[in-house]
Amino acid sequence: MSETVATHRFILDFLRKELVGPSPGYPAVQIDRQEILRAQYPPRQRYGAGILFPARSQVLRQVETGADEEDTLDAETPEMDLGFEVSEEIGVQEGTEVSVDESSSDTDRDVTLANKFLPSAMGLSALLEVPERLQVKVQAGIYRHEEFPWDTRTTRDEKKPYPKGWWRSPVDCLIELSADELLGKGTATFEKPAFEQDGQTVLALHVVSRPYEQSTKSGRSRLITFTLVNRRQGENKAPDNKDCFFQCGFEIASSDRQACFLSYPEQPHDLNDADERSLQLLHLHRRTFAVGHGCAADWHDPDGERTTSIRTEVLPTYEVKPVLPTQIEGLDLSMM
Repeated sequence: MSETVATHRFILDFLRKELVGPSPGYPAVQIDRQEILRAQYPPRQRYGAGILFPARSQVLRQVETGADEEDTLDAETPEMDLGFEVSEEIGVQEGTEVSVDESSSDTDRDVTLANKFLPSAMGLSALLEVPERLQVKVQAGIYRHEEFPWDTRTTRDEKKPYPKGWWRSPVDCLIELSADELLGKGTATFEKPAFEQDGQTVLALHVVSRPYEQSTKSGRSRLITFTLVNRRQGENKAPDNKDCFFQCGFEIASSDRQACFLSYPEQPHDLNDADERSLQLLHLHRRTFAVGHGCAADWHDPDGERTTSIRTEVLPTYEVKPVLPTQIEGLDLSMM
């Protein structure tokens, strides 16, 4: 590995740990190498990307947390007069006229959650030739506010309370989707649990499978949207750290790793537009295999017009090749 490549990877790894996490090591780590954050740096302040907040969370004010304070951001915040009433239906305000396609309102609601300022969902849309079985690997992290049992601090009244920290626990789930669930004449909509707590699903995978009219293989090609949703409900206050999911993401592939993801259909182009024709020629061999909602989409190196897997990416990167001058024998150019 060259020094340049190693430097690039070091910088990317550092940025990912700083912006997304986790970054175990200070002030301590758990036995399983999971992260522990200090109480004055709760995960919502420590990280800024890859977070799924509880639904209907609002940003009402910004509160600084002192080194000797409890996590005051989890306390109730005063109500603010927003000039309208928030409806129980997410994204709809009382007294506001909204044009809704009844056939798609239920299926598109979770995708809308991915576009909120405090997003509750992230998702991918892709065109598939549906295999017999799909596997969705979901990963996330949750943090619990617990004491350090090996450390104490003496207060002014001679008490020795245990200091607290934010202890990370990983969420790893493998969800399997069968062809029977994804295929059919019309639109198929269903949901699978990804993480349960106290008998309730708090993190779910929402799936919407639509027929693709231009399918070359009758009945097998589908436009499918996969959405990872935080099902916890906010209560019109600053979101609680314990209700959020951090370092969220998922990857989708067939169980036998076949190349089932097709090139995503593009919008119709104006062939009379010279710029459109130029762009089509320039990117003739560049294929898009998924579109992200609330995140970027990435995929395995394609084999022709297909690829074997797609995944979410909250910190997308792309390597731009350097532009180097061409050496021409016998020609001396001052710019070179």
